[in-house]
Amino acid sequence: MKWPLVDEKYLTQEKCEIVIQVNGKKRNVFSTKKNKEKNEIIDHINNHKLIDKYLASGKILKTIYVQDKLINYIIK
Repeated sequence: MKWPLVDEKYLTQEKCEIVIQVNGKKRNVFSTKKNKEKNEIIDHINNHKLIDKYLASGKILKTIYVQDKLINYIIK
C-alpha cells in the first residue's frame, strides 16, 4: 500500500492575521496578504482607523513589528 503524494501548494496560505497591540495589550486584529512591509501595515492601520482611540491619548515612542504576526505600539 502506497501513501498519497502531498501537493505543497495546498499547505501554504496567502493570508495572515496581524494582531495590533498597544503597550502589549491586544486591541484589534485584521487579515492581510503575507510578507507585507512594516510601512504598508502601518498605512493600513492608519487608513482604516483601527486603533485611533488608543493612540489619541499618548505619543508613540516605539513600534515593534513581527513579520506576518503582530505590530505593537509603545506609547506614553
